[in-house]
Amino acid sequence: MIHEPDRYQDIRDAVRDLCRQYPDEYFRRIDEFLVATLGERVRQCYRIVVDDPVEVAREMSRGMDAVREFRRRHSDAYNYNWLLRVPHEMQLPFEPTHERMATLNLHRDQPAHLLAAELRRAFSGIVAGNVKETGVRLIEERGPFVIHGDREVLRLLDGLLASFVAQRRMKLSGEYQPCYRIVA
Repeated sequence: MIHEPDRYQDIRDAVRDLCRQYPDEYFRRIDEFLVATLGERVRQCYRIVVDDPVEVAREMSRGMDAVREFRRRHSDAYNYNWLLRVPHEMQLPFEPTHERMATLNLHRDQPAHLLAAELRRAFSGIVAGNVKETGVRLIEERGPFVIHGDREVLRLLDGLLASFVAQRRMKLSGEYQPCYRIVA
């Protein structure tokens, strides 16, 4: 970036614009959803900084310093995270189909990390149904994905998705037609 100061300014402006595009309401709703579904402890995994690119940079720097120190203390490589253990089933891509979306395990009677993985799959399916060619085609052919699960988890999910629709985050233009149907 030192060799291309104009490019650096473009990147800095893009980051600043990105921070302004996502108001407090968006992050507040995501935070509320995560805490309500996964528990207060989930807040240890993130920090929300809105409209302050300098603080975002400081937070990123602190985070990188902490990772570097952890890796130094544990003699872990700096270029590969040898200590990270991710179960095989969580490494597999999720290809949303009506059958897979209908059988997601969106229930609280499981460890938080497993529920988080299932929620990630639900969101991946919704994104696919909204914008990815194969997902959009599935919705056109068979109708919306049907999502089942714990009544409270689904209420929270529906509330979050409704807030995204109200903020016009679910479709680039036109009226949004949901690619999913929530059934408790």
